[in-house]
Amino acid sequence: MIRSLAYPSMGLVIILLLVGCRASRVLFPEIYEGDTNWLKRESHHYFIYYRPGSPASQDIDKITKTLDSCFEDVLTQLKVDFSDKISYYLYNSPDDLGRWAEWSRWGFFVGEFEYAVQVYASINYRIDAHETVHVIAYHTIGIAKLIFLNEGLAEAVTHYHDRLLSGKLVIHETCKLLLYQGKLFSLDVLADNDRFKEIYLSPQANNYYDQSGSFVRYLIDQYGLDKFKFLLPRAGEDNYRKVFQEIYGKSIDDFEKEWHEFLRNY
Repeated sequence: MIRSLAYPSMGLVIILLLVGCRASRVLFPEIYEGDTNWLKRESHHYFIYYRPGSPASQDIDKITKTLDSCFEDVLTQLKVDFSDKISYYLYNSPDDLGRWAEWSRWGFFVGEFEYAVQVYASINYRIDAHETVHVIAYHTIGIAKLIFLNEGLAEAVTHYHDRLLSGKLVIHETCKLLLYQGKLFSLDVLADNDRFKEIYLSPQANNYYDQSGSFVRYLIDQYGLDKFKFLLPRAGEDNYRKVFQEIYGKSIDDFEKEWHEFLRNY
């Protein structure tokens, strides 16, 4: 299952699929086919849309505070400037989202329109920085052709503060366990966008996000944010081995060995 709808979406890939279907539903749900059943809260960094009487409506003060904090944290972690407000839609359920967007998973983003979507299905549901990372990165760093780098960055930023609570990053601890279980994907599998689409709809979807986030967090912490920001918009399925070698002076195979050794000792 996809993290019980409480974790990140497949981001840009889903957007490409959706825009190809019914773009107006995806981009402007509040004005399409009479879907006007929204309340609106403007915060410092967002226009937050939510259903009347919904779990989000009961938590809207907390949600507003959390999202604004996430926005500021993303700017700090990525060391970028971005001042536009993000339109953030909170749907009641996967069915509610699927009715309007033809996609019933956790959520997605549309970078061009500074637009993010999430299911918020119960009181105290999870709100984090994942979709905000996507939108801000789109406008300040760029988007990779490799899905795992985009999703990995969102996870790496979102989980950055785990160690403040436990001294460890959950994504690294999870990947260490997967490594010992022989369930860690190779970097070549992570870099295969078609495999991502297949894995996302399987019970292994959680593993994909954890591994992408762990690897990107490792790259940033060990080799610096600037190199990763240079890598992100340049690496694609056809050239990622060459681009990694040119930017880091090491092969992707060397990085895989390093990352695995890091996880073993984590």
